[in-house]
Amino acid sequence: MCHALHFPGFKFKTTMKRPLAIVLSVLTLAGAQACANLVQNPGFETGDFTGWTVSGDISAFAGGAHSGTYSASFDGAISAGSLDQTIATTPGDVYDISFWLFGYTQGGINVSGSFGSDTFYSVNDLHNGSYMQITANDVLGTGSSTLLHLTFQDIGSDSSGYLDDISVADVTPAGVPDAASTAGLLGLGLAGLLALRRRLAVPVSVY
Repeated sequence: MCHALHFPGFKFKTTMKRPLAIVLSVLTLAGAQACANLVQNPGFETGDFTGWTVSGDISAFAGGAHSGTYSASFDGAISAGSLDQTIATTPGDVYDISFWLFGYTQGGINVSGSFGSDTFYSVNDLHNGSYMQITANDVLGTGSSTLLHLTFQDIGSDSSGYLDDISVADVTPAGVPDAASTAGLLGLGLAGLLALRRRLAVPVSVY
């Protein structure tokens, strides 16, 4: 999930529509780049758990996927299983985390998720019967790397479920811009507009 880059209180008025669009596109791109998914093999489309550390009775399954072909399947495990991945993070940045989860209606599953020491999700006896998206916003990164830890436990012999499309995105630059970054981006954009104005002799006003 990515927050759009915006500048409250600023309005731009110009007859140079193409240059302005280019400048604003550059500013937007600077924010959008921070929202890339940091998870390796987020949908298990390698057909295995490349990038993940797995424990318990969890398998990469060619079926039951939310998107693509594969999902992580936990079927009648009863004992807990887990999926772990160490994510490259920046200390003090905040991250949006999401994944898609399916629990069959005939048996419940217990699910929890943590990012470093922060437990961002925990539910017992889930049997939703269809895929649902689990999301957590603005979860703090604790260092140069942070462990994403997901656990699952079937609570009956007929319990089963699927996990797919896991995402961790750094939303700090786009969602919470600091004053220096915002001023720098605005300065770059305005300098470009003024340079184009002098070159093309087309009136530009900024208010």
